[in-house]
Amino acid sequence: LGDRLGTVVVKHSPGWSKEFPGIYRVALDPEANGELYVKGSWDWHIDGVTTNGNPPRATMLSCHTATQPGEGGETELVSTYIAYDRLTDAEKARCETLKVWHGVEPSRYTAPLNLTQADLERLAAEPRQLQPLVWTHENGRKSLVLGITALSVDGMPADESAALLQDLLDRATAADIVLQHVWSVGDVVMWDNTGTMHRGRPFTSESG
Repeated sequence: LGDRLGTVVVKHSPGWSKEFPGIYRVALDPEANGELYVKGSWDWHIDGVTTNGNPPRATMLSCHTATQPGEGGETELVSTYIAYDRLTDAEKARCETLKVWHGVEPSRYTAPLNLTQADLERLAAEPRQLQPLVWTHENGRKSLVLGITALSVDGMPADESAALLQDLLDRATAADIVLQHVWSVGDVVMWDNTGTMHRGRPFTSESG
């Protein structure tokens, strides 16, 4: 389905399918490298914001094995267009002047990530990406670029940067604008990845 809608992003890191390029299996087993790529997705994020170039226009998830009720695994989504729209005019003007460094720092994630030394060294060597705090889309709408990968505001003192990013994230993920999808086998969900943050809710099943 994805290749009928556009160019599918293909990666070759652990968890990405060799048989079906562009497919990533979300499951807590060694083959899926769940410690980083699955548990790491349990915090709010935007796919592809830490890599060079524009992130993927859309993300698509399908369910092949569902968790049992009460076991977690739901996907939550929030609109970062709404997050921007809810700012005051003064906040919008300020945010539009700022840029933010994005990267993967395992110590920031809420789930413990038992990574190997090689994993940690690889992540430490990856270049950080500088993204505008506000994206202006082709249609003129604007959205915030936030999430667990937002490490620091460029040129801002560390304490002020951390406080600003946390405040914006808290407001962007207010309960009244969070959409939670409870998965059933056969479900397919697709969203505008450049205007949406998402996260998976923790689960323990290895099947995923």
